[in-house]
Amino acid sequence: MVKRANGFAPQLELFAKNVPAGITATAVDVPDKDGEVTLKLTADASAAPVSQAFQLALREKEGGREHPVRYALAATSEDNGVPQGFAELVIDATDLLWLTVSPEKSAK
Repeated sequence: MVKRANGFAPQLELFAKNVPAGITATAVDVPDKDGEVTLKLTADASAAPVSQAFQLALREKEGGREHPVRYALAATSEDNGVPQGFAELVIDATDLLWLTVSPEKSAK
């Protein structure tokens, strides 16, 4: 879900950074208004097994300025096993996602 704040209006595209070899993710346009955006990651036959961090970012179409996408890790409104949730976290957000490419299973 992309949410713009404080009148931020540049045309944007969502793209992946630091994906391993053999993984592709074609950038997608972000709607002018708030909404969902789907970025598809695809592994081709040359993709080796890997487990690593990668990032999503928004790029302004005019000028190319990049903005990292950040993810809240927990909130007091979420049922995370603690009554009323966690009020404070050591790390409350991250801009890293994790990608695991498993080895291809052999046919039996």
